[in-house]
Amino acid sequence: MPVGIRSVGRFFLFIAGGIAVIIVGFFMLRGNMRMWDRSKSDAGDDDDDDDADATTTDDDDDD
Repeated sequence: MPVGIRSVGRFFLFIAGGIAVIIVGFFMLRGNMRMWDRSKSDAGDDDDDDDADATTTDDDDDD
């Protein structure tokens, strides 16, 4: 059962096209998620822009 070069080329083109579709879809989904996150932060207060301030502790209350 000989396999022609044309069918092998179609197979590799199918694989390459599928990988390209997955990559493009990933970046489109990532862009939408970032857009949704920005719209939520714009609707609320802008105090949560820097998360480093939320992790600091205040040791003056231990007295």
